[in-house]
Formats: sequence, structure tokens, C-alpha cells
Amino acid sequence: MLTGLSIIFSPIHIAFLEMIIDPVCSLVFEAEKEEKDIMSRRPRAATSRLFSSGLVLWSLLQGVLAFVAVAVLYLLALQRGMPAGDVRALTFVSLVLANLGLVLVNRSFDSSMRGALRWDNHALWRVSAVAGVLLGTALAWARDLFASGLCTPMISPSRSASP
Repeated sequence: MLTGLSIIFSPIHIAFLEMIIDPVCSLVFEAEKEEKDIMSRRPRAATSRLFSSGLVLWSLLQGVLAFVAVAVLYLLALQRGMPAGDVRALTFVSLVLANLGLVLVNRSFDSSMRGALRWDNHALWRVSAVAGVLLGTALAWARDLFASGLCTPMISPSRSASP
């Protein structure tokens, strides 16, 4: 709204995102195995902050990078003249994928990218699969609800009318 661009997401988009974020927080991160060195670490001092400044900065950086990636994709789609429904769908799918990517990156603080993609957390892969199926279903069959233009007929009603 501050930029003068149209509002891209409706409440149904936000509700869909919550259907992904909530299971991730309650199921996926809880099902994550502890890191190998957890018992050899010193306990956190009772006087220390729960979130270090480094962790807060790292989280902000991740959020800003995800926002910039989605915003650039949105602006490029607008600049290329894509229909509004397609822009909305593209941006929404990229936001969902960015959120799932952030989950992968934040599964462990000591893991490599290869470690982040390991298959030992079945809840992660189940939630990701359900999110993919629901997202595909929403884009294919609930286009009026999600107002996406990805599944519109190739022939517009104005062209199909006989002269």
C-alpha cells in the first residue's frame, strides 16, 4: 500500500500460509532430532538473553532476503505485463516456497546444506507434500477463491463469441 501497487494477497492467502506455518512450528520443528553435540554443550547462562543479537540479525537477514526475492519476482512479473491473476499466483507460490526454504535452512544451526536436506524428519516431508498438493489444488480448482489466472482458458470469452 505504501508503494501504490495493488494489494496482492487476500485473507485466504494469509490463511493458507498459516496452514503451512502452524504445522511446521508444531510438528516439524518438534520432530527434529537433536544435534549430535547437544549433551556436550555448556548450558546457557541463566542471565543470558534467550535470543542473541547474532541470531536476531541472522533471522532478520533471512526474512529480508526472502522478501526481496519475492518482491523482485512480483515487480518483474508486473513489468513484463503478466495478467494480475498470474502475478498473484506466481508471487504466492514463490512466497510459499520461500517459507519452506527457510524451514530447511533453519532445521539446524550446525548443519550443512546437505544435512538440511536429510530425510530423517518425516514430518517435514509430509507437511511439504501436503502443502504442495493443497497449493496445486488451490491453483487448479479454486482459482476464483485464490483469484489466480494460471488456469484460465486459452480462449477468452470475447474471442469465442461468434460475429
